Amino acid sequence: MNSSHSGSDDLPEIPLEQVIARTSNTAVSPPPAIATELPFAEISPPVFEKLVAEVVLSVDRLDDVHIYGRSGQNQGGLDIVGSKGDELHIYQVRRIDHLTPAALRKAVVDFAGPPHTTTPQEEWVARRFDANRFVVATGCTNDDRAVTDELNKLKGEYRGDLELALYDARWLSIRLRHHGALVRAVFGDAWSTVFCGYIPPSGTGVGDGHGLLNDPLEILGLSDDVAKARAVEDTAPAESAQIYQNVAGALRDASLPFANTFDDQATAMFRKAGNTAEAFTRTVDSLINRCTSAQWLSDRLRTAIELAETLGPDAADLLSIIKAADSWFTHGFDLEPVVGCIDRLTTSDHPLVARTALLVAEEVLTDEDPADDVQRLADALEKLPNQLSGQELIRLRCCIADLRIRGGTTAKNAYAVLYDEAVAAAHQDPTSALIERRYGRALAQTDNFLPAQNAYRRAVVDAARATLGADVRDGLRSIAGLAYQPSLVQYGGTRAMEAARATTNTDQLIFGIDQASIVALESLADDNVSDAVRQCHHWLRLERISGSYYDERIARRHYAQALLRADQHAHSIRQLVQAGETKRAASATADLTSFVDFTDQLRARSADIRTSSSAVHTALADLIPDIEVERIASLLEQVFTDSHTPESAATNESIHSLEAIAALRWRIPTDTATRIQALVRELLPREPGHYRFTDRAVLKFLSACTESSVASVISPAIEMLVETLRYDFGNVDHYISALDPSLPGLQSAIEELAASGNAWAVNILSGWGIGGPSVRELAIELAAKLIAEPVDVPRSQYINGNRCTLAAERLTSALTSVPAHNAPDLEVIGIMEQYVSNLIRRIEDRHAIAEERADAAIAFRVLKEHLSEQTRSDVWSRILDVYDTPGEHPSDEWERRSNHPLSNFRVNSGGNTFRPELLWTCALLATTSDETQAVRSRLRREMARPAGSPTVAEVRARTALAVEIDSTDLIVEMLHQSEPDSRKAAAVLWTRDPHREPEIGSILAHDKNRGVRATLGKCLHDSGIHDEYPHLLKQLSEDSSATVRRAARPY
Repeated sequence: MNSSHSGSDDLPEIPLEQVIARTSNTAVSPPPAIATELPFAEISPPVFEKLVAEVVLSVDRLDDVHIYGRSGQNQGGLDIVGSKGDELHIYQVRRIDHLTPAALRKAVVDFAGPPHTTTPQEEWVARRFDANRFVVATGCTNDDRAVTDELNKLKGEYRGDLELALYDARWLSIRLRHHGALVRAVFGDAWSTVFCGYIPPSGTGVGDGHGLLNDPLEILGLSDDVAKARAVEDTAPAESAQIYQNVAGALRDASLPFANTFDDQATAMFRKAGNTAEAFTRTVDSLINRCTSAQWLSDRLRTAIELAETLGPDAADLLSIIKAADSWFTHGFDLEPVVGCIDRLTTSDHPLVARTALLVAEEVLTDEDPADDVQRLADALEKLPNQLSGQELIRLRCCIADLRIRGGTTAKNAYAVLYDEAVAAAHQDPTSALIERRYGRALAQTDNFLPAQNAYRRAVVDAARATLGADVRDGLRSIAGLAYQPSLVQYGGTRAMEAARATTNTDQLIFGIDQASIVALESLADDNVSDAVRQCHHWLRLERISGSYYDERIARRHYAQALLRADQHAHSIRQLVQAGETKRAASATADLTSFVDFTDQLRARSADIRTSSSAVHTALADLIPDIEVERIASLLEQVFTDSHTPESAATNESIHSLEAIAALRWRIPTDTATRIQALVRELLPREPGHYRFTDRAVLKFLSACTESSVASVISPAIEMLVETLRYDFGNVDHYISALDPSLPGLQSAIEELAASGNAWAVNILSGWGIGGPSVRELAIELAAKLIAEPVDVPRSQYINGNRCTLAAERLTSALTSVPAHNAPDLEVIGIMEQYVSNLIRRIEDRHAIAEERADAAIAFRVLKEHLSEQTRSDVWSRILDVYDTPGEHPSDEWERRSNHPLSNFRVNSGGNTFRPELLWTCALLATTSDETQAVRSRLRREMARPAGSPTVAEVRARTALAVEIDSTDLIVEMLHQSEPDSRKAAAVLWTRDPHREPEIGSILAHDKNRGVRATLGKCLHDSGIHDEYPHLLKQLSEDSSATVRRAARPY
């Protein structure tokens, strides 16, 4: 399809909104008693153009509609252009009194020129639009057989080139017969009533104010009826039942309370009168109502069970379904026996079979459980007796379509018949809007975003005609949500969301969504877990069956939150993945202690779901059993391959799937690694400094490949990592610095780059402690630059980063690289002595922010081996003084205030970690037992306070290791810290403790954090005490974590 909609110079574009907004200033004549055609001749040309545009939008359901021409002329040519799937349709509006064969041919030939199928290409005439279908729309009635013959002749001439159609008054009248709201807007109330049988929708159900505040029976004059029913309960229970039933109906029609109470009394009287079947039917109907509103079934279920005992297998099957549906809220249910019940009931004449089956279908769609046999359920639903009508019938048919889509059918094919009926206006506007929303949601979930947005646009129009403001708002919010998809950035989501906010009417076809969300959120806020799960699911179900793409995701996210509070972690993660909540889904895996298979969601037709599932598998990679690695790696490879091209490789799907493969680390299958490396190589070439969103995933993957035991995987990975350094990938130096320089070819390649002047390569070498001329030169240069900077003076600018640490690493590497038999490098030694003095002054500089001062303290940890004992002692003393009285820069005070729980904007200037970093440096610089003890005493006070951040916890743990604390009391204290780094330090200290308590080792081996267990396994071997604790090693070697198993089996 040619997507260009630009007309020629003589056909300016007219805004669609301008045409749709036209109104008639003159009234049409009243309709006859029996009207066969609408009075098109009585409306003005501009209004007729509006009507045809509405037909294009609401009857033919075209997308992306544009209008060109000179509007309002009696003989004017107005072109309406729209798309339907891959086809482009052109409507030429001609407001004429009579259509002749010659005029029809002229209209077609003027637009199309000679047919392309029978005319040489050089004789073709340029068409304004590359159309598939051309429609002439006129308000006159075609009674001329010659016109019909000419149309058929033209169709034959243009067959295979251009589809032709004529919309005259008769055709337009037929098509508008079921569009009462549109007819009413153009021709008035009388014509819409007589011609369409259309009754404008009434307002919301609001009962009489006095009836709501006082006794509704008195207000409706029903008190005597109720008194009579009570009087004959024992003597004429059937008559009493009928009266109660009538009273309930009257209360319900008047939107007044207590209708359900009188329904229950009627049911009791039917049972008392011996009409068990009627009592059972009414009880089941009540149970369905309670299930669909998330209420407890309570005594009604027991009543239904008692009644069913005498009614045969159909009643038993109905009850089995309802009990399963009620149990689903908390425990879920096995669909197979439920579908068996539905299968058996398809031949039943019980009036509630279809309604009960609808309850199951909507729950199955809400839950999205991969274990459900959705095709079998859809087959059973299609065989149900024809018992439903209106909204419920549409919902059932939408359920069947959605189940077929889950089984593999395309959204277009699944909704074909139902959608065609909506197009043909077999349903009134409210249900037509529902079909469009359900169809739009189905399209969105299969990544057909533009057609989905167009479906929601049509739903908004239909719901607006039905004055259902809440449905209008849901449609607009869905449009806004879809607008942020990469393929739809031109459609502003902001405008749609503003329109949603401006819609204040709260009426909706599927009642109760707003109330359900309020109750659900109240249950979550009150931490009432069982009610929260039930009510959040109810809210989700209503959003799902309403077809609200945007709000369904919100409800699903809160449902996942409720499940998480109920410790239903696997179910919670599945719901978050289904909602496309990538970060939340990955974070929710933290409490899983064994692998849960979410690979079915890697096969989903939604990129959002595949992306979230990939992120979950990244978080769970360490828990994937060895036997499952190859299968899951293959699925992730397929996701990456399908979403990857060098031009569009920065999709979230490709990024997260590549990171998931990287998370397998040394377990990446060789074939997978080789194939992915070939694709990754395509992503490397670029201008230096050019950033791509895939860069981090690429670096993670290549780094993971270096952990392989296969040379054919390691060598290309190292080669490509060096290439990323040449292309200046962001943070590549951190990834390469973390590698072992002894990897084949790595060090020599980095040295070659450093010699060519690559600063990142120099940083990597210095980080490895490897010197050389380039490292020496840059070490002196950076240190001299830092020494020359003014210190302890007020400044208006501050430099973040680790410049001091970097200079220290370079100086250390320069000193270390000097062979022992050579003379000392006096220049480096001299500048280092100046640098040490500069670092102390920087730590003491209260005009600097904490992050800068901490960087200077960290630099001393790098330099410590090159400091004399006296220098170390002097530095230790001065740093400890700063620890005791650190002072505070205004930025650090601002950081503390910004980290208040109510603050919207948080700042990190290093204030929280400054003192812990100082103490760690003192621990490493200490040269005497008194100095070490001074650090220990301060560390104990530090650990008595909450860490507040993982960084602080890590620094404290490393400080404890540095001062070699062997106190069992402190080890136990660290063991009970919430931060994993503290417990890792406890594991190290426990293995070093000559008086270790065996029970502590057992506690560490059962720690919920995999890193703690892995640290224990490694330390048991490193400390040489593994033979003393074979039971711990056996337990760790059978751990669910691959990292722990590897740490426990190093030999």
